[in-house]
Amino acid sequence: MDIEQALIIAGNARRKYRGPFIYFFSSGDFIKIGWTSNVGARLSTCQSGNPLPIVLEASALGGATEEQLLHRHFEQHRFRAEWFHKCKPLERVIKKLAGHDPWTARTNLGEWYYRETGRGDLDPPEPPVGRLMAHEVGD
Repeated sequence: MDIEQALIIAGNARRKYRGPFIYFFSSGDFIKIGWTSNVGARLSTCQSGNPLPIVLEASALGGATEEQLLHRHFEQHRFRAEWFHKCKPLERVIKKLAGHDPWTARTNLGEWYYRETGRGDLDPPEPPVGRLMAHEVGD
């Protein structure tokens, strides 16, 4: 997905869901795991300082707590700061989240984390009240 498409998707998600959001960006052989209240703006900021294209691979509802748990879980694959080497376990997580609305992706993230660790630290959140789910509006 190119940067324009990613910005449109991120903007649509932001209008439908209150953040913050966990995001997974890829660039070359690396994956960045971070959190932000505006995925599109964060993608633009990261891209401006990176000579390689940055791609939004997936996002889910979540903030600093989820980010810290994911960073600890993938510590052995850390390259530097929030950047991790691409690896099969990380690619499996992204595959579970990609293409889903942020709430469903967050639920999938919690289920994946429980299967991996046996811990409920990322239990699925309550469904958003008064918010349309992406599949209900044809996204």
